[in-house]
Amino acid sequence: MGREVVTGYCRPQSVGAGEQVGLHMSSSGGRPVRVEVARVGARREVVFSSDAVAADEHATPKDASSKGCGWPVALALDVDPAWRSGYYEVVMEIDVGEKVRRDHAFFVVRPAAGARIVLALATNTWHAYNDFGGPNLYTGGTHVSMQRPMAAGYLSKPPGRGRRVTGTGAPDPQNAAHVGYIQLNHLSGYAGSAGWPDWELPFIEWAEREGFEIGVCTNADLETDREVEVTTFWSDVVVGRPENLMTGVSFTRGGYHRIGRNVTSGLGGYTVHRAGHWIFDGTGLGYGDVLGAGATVVGYECDGCVFTYRDGLPYPTGEDGTPPTFEILGTCPTQHFTRESAPRPPKPGEPSELEYIAARVFGTRDPEAMERIRHGHAVLGVYTNKAGATVMTSGSTDWAHGLAGRDPQIEQITRNLLTRLG
Repeated sequence: MGREVVTGYCRPQSVGAGEQVGLHMSSSGGRPVRVEVARVGARREVVFSSDAVAADEHATPKDASSKGCGWPVALALDVDPAWRSGYYEVVMEIDVGEKVRRDHAFFVVRPAAGARIVLALATNTWHAYNDFGGPNLYTGGTHVSMQRPMAAGYLSKPPGRGRRVTGTGAPDPQNAAHVGYIQLNHLSGYAGSAGWPDWELPFIEWAEREGFEIGVCTNADLETDREVEVTTFWSDVVVGRPENLMTGVSFTRGGYHRIGRNVTSGLGGYTVHRAGHWIFDGTGLGYGDVLGAGATVVGYECDGCVFTYRDGLPYPTGEDGTPPTFEILGTCPTQHFTRESAPRPPKPGEPSELEYIAARVFGTRDPEAMERIRHGHAVLGVYTNKAGATVMTSGSTDWAHGLAGRDPQIEQITRNLLTRLG
C-alpha cells in the first residue's frame, strides 16, 4: 500500500476577475480535504477556506507527465472582483491517523489593463522541471503537461541549510548541502532549479513591503501565435539569437557560479565597472567594489555576452547579437559544466553541456570551439531598445536572494529600477 496523500492542481492557472478556477484533487481513501486559498505577498491574505471539500481518490496515469492527470474538478472557485492580482496559494490537507498530509497548488489572478509593473512567473520553467507522474524535460521527457500537481519543493519549501542550489557557505564542491537538504525533506531532485519559494516569492514580499503594486501573470499569458519561431535553444542561430537581441545576454557566454565544482570559491557578487550609472544611485558603490556577495546574488545559472576591454572598461563586441548600446555595469566569472564538473555527469555518448552549446553555436565540438565559451561571466547590464524601452538584466537567477537577505545595495538598486521605470 502506498503512502496516503492528498494532492491536486488548478485549472486554469491564470484567471481574471469574475472568472472561475477549478481545483482538481485526489485524496487517499476519499477523505474530505481541508482547503485554504490565500493571496501571498508582503502578507498572507486568506480569501477562501473549507474544512471538508469532497474529493475521491484518483490514479495517476502512466503518461501524466506529458498528458496530464485528467482528474475531475473537486472545487470550483469564483474569482471575486475584489481579489487583487497576485499569486494565490492553495493548501490542501487530510488527516491520516494522527498525522496531517499537506500539499500545495496555485493559480494567478491577472492584473487589469494598464498595470504599471507586472511580474511574469517563470511557470514554463516550473513545468519543465516538474517530475510529478513521469520524466521532466531534463530526464528524457520531450513535452510536459500543466494539468497535474507540482512535485514536492516547487511551491513550498521548509527552511534549512542547503535550501538553495547555489553554495552560500564554505566551498562545497560536491554540492552536499543541497543534495542533503533535498533528500532530508523528500523533495524533487530538481526542486532547487525552479519554483515559487526561492525566486518570485522573495521579490513579491520585498516589493509589496516597499509599497510597490505588482501585477502577476504566468508565462502562458505572454504567448503569441509566432510558433514558427519556437526553439528549444533560445540563443539558437536558427532563429537569430533572440535572447541577446532582447536582453543583451545569453547563457551561451554565461554558465554557473558557486555550483559544485564551478567557481566553487567565487565571491558570489559582481565587480562594479560603471558606478556612475543611475541604477547605483544611493548605493555608495564605486569602481571595483563588489555588489551582493554577502547574499550570494550571483549563483546557479548566469548569462553573459562577448565583450572586450577598452581603457580598462568592458564593452560588448556585438558578435553574439548583443546591442552595441548595451552598458556592462558589473561582471562575475562563470563556467559551463564539463564532463568532469557536471553534478549529473552525461552518459557515455551524450555531450556535456559545454560540448552541446559549442555544437549549437559554432557547429562543432572541437577544442577550439569549446575554448571560446569555456570562460563566461554573469553580466549585469542595461540598454535602451529601438522602441525606447529600458532593458535591465542581472545576468543571474539569484538577484532576489539579495532582497530576501536584505542586502542594502541590492535593495536600493531594485528600488531605483522600479521607481524610475514603473
